[in-house]
Amino acid sequence: MKYIYDIKLNFNNEFYEFYEWEKKDKITHMNKIPSYKITNKDIYNLKYNTIKVNKDFFKNKNQTFIFSNGYSVIAVKFNNKGYNKLKSDINIENQEEIINIINNQKTIKLNYKIIKKEKIEFKTRIEKENKNKLIKKITEIYNNKEYNKINYIYLECFNNKNNSVEKKYNIIKKEIIKGKDNFYKIFNIFKLISQK
Repeated sequence: MKYIYDIKLNFNNEFYEFYEWEKKDKITHMNKIPSYKITNKDIYNLKYNTIKVNKDFFKNKNQTFIFSNGYSVIAVKFNNKGYNKLKSDINIENQEEIINIINNQKTIKLNYKIIKKEKIEFKTRIEKENKNKLIKKITEIYNNKEYNKINYIYLECFNNKNNSVEKKYNIIKKEIIKGKDNFYKIFNIFKLISQK
């Protein structure tokens, strides 16, 4: 183990590449973080799955570590039960320096269990946020019984008046979740509705 000093991190529940960081994000400055070299498989699981590290590795509450496989770097903040709840990429200025430091270390065996396998979406952060906003908005409209809006969106997207309002709502929601075909059409209709 070696320490990494003076680094900026952007912790989120989801792993965002450094180029997707936004001004609204809460950037954390950390003075000293322990670092470890791990395998490609471990890097992947830390980034994209929910894991729980073994107690022999995890000694303190809410501990932060930096990991690298020699090519990729991730900072992980474990909660007091050992789950990798918060993750951060490293900005480009620090990555090469960190990789050089970690490459001089031996690869450790990181003992953990995969608690939940996350479905990887090949979408940008903005696309994911727009999808979540749309799901929230369509659910809000349905719960508020604004059925005229549901009917309008359904007609515009599917050129069809048939089906119950509940079925229309479920079909629209499914299209948003899939993020294909009618997603941008639905997105643009919501923009029009909100301008009225």
